[in-house]
Formats: sequence, structure tokens, C-alpha cells
Amino acid sequence: MVWKQRGVGMLSALIGASAMAGPVAHDGSESFVGPAGPETPSIGPSETATMSFRATNQNVGDLGFYNSEGDVPVTIGAGLTSLGSNPDGVDILGSWAESSLGDTRRRVRAVWQTADGSALLPFGTEINGRPVQFLRWNFGVSDLVEWTERVIDIDLVSATFFGSFNSGQTFADIEPIGALFDNGISQWTLAGGFDRGDNLISDTAGPSGYNFVMTEYVYDVEFDPIPTPGTLAVLVGAGLVGVRRRR
Repeated sequence: MVWKQRGVGMLSALIGASAMAGPVAHDGSESFVGPAGPETPSIGPSETATMSFRATNQNVGDLGFYNSEGDVPVTIGAGLTSLGSNPDGVDILGSWAESSLGDTRRRVRAVWQTADGSALLPFGTEINGRPVQFLRWNFGVSDLVEWTERVIDIDLVSATFFGSFNSGQTFADIEPIGALFDNGISQWTLAGGFDRGDNLISDTAGPSGYNFVMTEYVYDVEFDPIPTPGTLAVLVGAGLVGVRRRR
């Protein structure tokens, strides 16, 4: 990390080519958005959440959506989904999934990448004649992530941004997502834990800039111990609730 700017209640990390210090290798043992969902998921199998990028100019501010389709609903575990193209006409893809890290610990990973391995934000990119200098990710903003009816509480353990120049083979930058914590206390609620990212992806890396970024959210889940009516019906049908006494 070469430079940080602290705003009101927000950490902004401006990431350039010189930020590459100690890449972290990925061992290839699992997909980036995680393996098959846990036996007891905290998020339903058909849940959607919106994914997009916002473009920023240092002098003008927000320039609007960077990807042509704006906030796109992406289904959990559905694999790479088109979010539209960047101003250079290159398709941007998004995906996200939940995986298990233990009995009640879960992880959500969301990924944005280009379809052809080129930079997400090439140097000199413009929108309406204004240079795009930074990108800000959006995950679950227009369409919030909703929890299953068995989830009664969640506790965010960590939230992390990863940036890669080589399609996720190694990560050149790993940063905490500060906006989801306030003095170390999680700002998550059951009403919606995911929000606009507070890390900014810079154009200063030029053509070799990030072509793959990932956000990771690790959290503990408290499940209602009482089965839902639908689950109870399945258990009864399987003969797992009560045993018929012989006369």
C-alpha cells in the first residue's frame, strides 16, 4: 500500500502498481468464490445480490456506473455473470458464493473480473469526456443479501479486499474493508450486512492494472435451534421425529 486517505468514518485505499509488496499465492485447492455451499447455509440457494462498479474522478467525484448494465442481480453460486462492458467494450463478470469454515462460521466471497484478462480500469479511460481515475465496488446495495429464516443473529469477524494483476493467481494487495467496522465493532445487521466498498481501485497501474478483485466476508451465524415447519415436515416424513410405538 503506497498511500491512504482517511475520510469521515471511512478508509480509502488508493492502489497503484507500486503497491505490489509480497504477493500472496493462491494454492488452487478451491474456487475463488468457495466450494459447494455448507449443509446449513445462512443464505438461500436462489438468493440474489447486485454487483457493479462506480466510476470516480478526483475533481468531479462520482461519474456513475462503470459497467454498462449498472447494478446487476447475481444469483449466489451461479458462477460468472455478465455485468455489462467497461467503456472499452470489455465484458466485466461477477460471481459470489457462501462456504463453510466450521459449524457456525461462514464465508462469502464476491469476485469482479474482466472476461479477457485485461485491466478492469485501463489508464486513460473516460466517461462523458471525464477521466475515470478510480473504481468503487458495489455488492448487495440495490438488492440486499437476505438471510435464511433460521438465521437469528450474525457477527462479522473480518472483511477483506483482494486485488490481483494476474486473474487471481496471486494477490498483490490485501486490505481490510474498514467501512464495515466502527472502532472495531461490526456494523452488520440482519437487515443487510453488505454495502458499498470503501477501497478504491486506481488507474495508475495502467494497462497492467488489476484484472481481478475479490471481497471476502467471514462471519459467525446463530441459527434458530427450532426447525422451521418445512424442515419439520421433512424430518417427520423421514421418520426422524418420534418413533411410532407398537401396540
